[in-house]
Amino acid sequence: MPSINIKCQDCGETFFFTEKDQKFYQEKGFPLPKRCYSCRQAKRNKYLNNKKEEK
Repeated sequence: MPSINIKCQDCGETFFFTEKDQKFYQEKGFPLPKRCYSCRQAKRNKYLNNKKEEK
């Protein structure tokens, strides 16, 4: 299973998805990521901030 490049659906940048990461995702049953690390972090932070505001 070679490493692959994936285009982020949010920012459009191409990110590297290593063989090690692919194995981890496969073992956990996760689909391939659609966002780069930075965009995933931004989405997660936005979600967590919205949850705090709801309380």
